[in-house]
Amino acid sequence: MNVLELENVSMKYKELFALQDIDLAVQKGNWISIMGPSGSGKTTLMNIIGCMSKPTSGKVVLDGSDISKENDKGLTLIRRDKIGLIFQQFHLIPYLTAVENVMVAQYYHSLPDEVEALQALERVGLKNRARHLPSQLSGGEQQRLCIARALINFPMIILADEPTGNLDEKMKKSSWRFSKNYTSRALRSSL
Repeated sequence: MNVLELENVSMKYKELFALQDIDLAVQKGNWISIMGPSGSGKTTLMNIIGCMSKPTSGKVVLDGSDISKENDKGLTLIRRDKIGLIFQQFHLIPYLTAVENVMVAQYYHSLPDEVEALQALERVGLKNRARHLPSQLSGGEQQRLCIARALINFPMIILADEPTGNLDEKMKKSSWRFSKNYTSRALRSSL
């Protein structure tokens, strides 16, 4: 079963196409990478799949529902309930600690659970940095914090924009193992 389908998706800014007639199907449990040069539409595609933008034309089906017809409130709810986002620019709340940044994602999805948030930080090697502010963390630590935050609610889809760019090889492998375990748990709970 496809968890995501794009049919003839285009995004046009004035006279310029950022995407044109894109077709894509992703089955549950699959991992895909979209690669291309700067300006080729990767971020635009991620924004459409992540319910942050609507395509100019075409159809986007997530978990059997056509989300391309949703209004802004509907897209926000879908993003909250089904999508985990790992941004290239971290988008951490500067005055919240690491554990509080993870708990913010829980707050918008269900109920904050500090024990679960601390476990997520431990899985990415940040348990000892849980009470630190983002400004007190290195770039790699901030990236791992973003990974923990994106995965805490067991999303159906994880969208990542260069998620391991600031990590060393050991942490890249550890972070992907962590995300695969979370994805497997999310898939089991949604079946």
